[in-house]
This record gives sequence, structure tokens and C-alpha cells, in this order.
Amino acid sequence: MKATKATIQARVEAVLRLRLDGVPFREVVRYGSEKGWAVSERQLQKYIRASDRLIARRFEKDRQKRIDRHVSMLRNLYRQAMKLADYRTALAVLDSEAKLLDLFPRADADALPRCAEMEKKLDHAIGTCGRCAEKV
Repeated sequence: MKATKATIQARVEAVLRLRLDGVPFREVVRYGSEKGWAVSERQLQKYIRASDRLIARRFEKDRQKRIDRHVSMLRNLYRQAMKLADYRTALAVLDSEAKLLDLFPRADADALPRCAEMEKKLDHAIGTCGRCAEKV
């Protein structure tokens, strides 16, 4: 008998909880067998993929709330560090907040334009040397 959508969803949620607990695939198989699911390993792999998609959707949905919460917590830590004149901690907190908010330019952000510029200069230099060699 084919499982209903509600049954499948309940199984995916159960697999999700197992995966979050770090349970290996063999244990997921055993769990499904103990629960009487009567499904193949291939079907369990489908449940695992569905649980992965569920995690991704939930994470993306709550992403901005999590960022806001972390920024608030960091700002609170910053205030506490400044009250104690703990400037090293305050600086570390500011650094964490800036990284979280992606305020620092990435190290490789301007590398590509610089490489292109250097390549043009190199081509020009090679071209110039080639013309000099032809004259000799």
C-alpha cells in the first residue's frame, strides 16, 4: 500500500530529526524498519534528500531573522565590553559584526580586474620586446 502525503511528510520529519542528531544511514534504515515503514533503502535516500531540502527552505526562510538576532547580540556584547573598557573584545565583536554583514571587501573582489590590467601591460611589454627583436 502506498503511503499518504501526510505519512511521507511525517517520515521526512523523522528522518530530519535523525539526521540532525548525526545518525548514520544504517541507523536510519534500522529506524525505518523498527517503525514498520516497509520501504527500500532507495526510498529512505529519497526521504533524506527531502529532509535536506526541508532544512534548506527553513534556513532560508529564517535567515534574516537570524542575522538580525545575531547583530543584536553582538551589539549587546560590544556595549558590555566597552563598559568594562575591554577594547580587545570590543574590537573582536566589531570585526564579527562586520563579517556577518559582509562589510569588508573580499580579498579577491578586485583581483580579477587587476589581473586583466596586468595582462594588458604584459601583452604590451611582450609586444614591444618583440618589435625590438625584429629590428635587430
